[in-house]
Amino acid sequence: MTTVDALKTTNKTLKQQYGKINLDKIEQLQDEMADLLDIGQEINASMARSYDVPDDIDEAELDAELEALGEEVELGGGWEASGENEIPSFLSEEVPAFVEPGKVDAGPVKEAAG
Repeated sequence: MTTVDALKTTNKTLKQQYGKINLDKIEQLQDEMADLLDIGQEINASMARSYDVPDDIDEAELDAELEALGEEVELGGGWEASGENEIPSFLSEEVPAFVEPGKVDAGPVKEAAG
């Protein structure tokens, strides 16, 4: 009898809990998540694009060139020599150009990816 009572109580509790679940909302969330994952994959694919950089690049040579550029800037021969006394705009921007300005809210996806 105790087992039967436990089964009845469990059955009643499960019906109450499952009655609160809206399957349409769950499916909508899963669809939105799939769309967001597709968009993320498109962004990753775009960022991973190869620019045909040759394999025979000498890292030491690149490091030396970067160091020489840094010394040139420190000695005043960098962008200040061009007549401007400010840092170039590409170095002072905080938000990348590909980010839409004013877009803060990550509301529902407006278009399906793919």
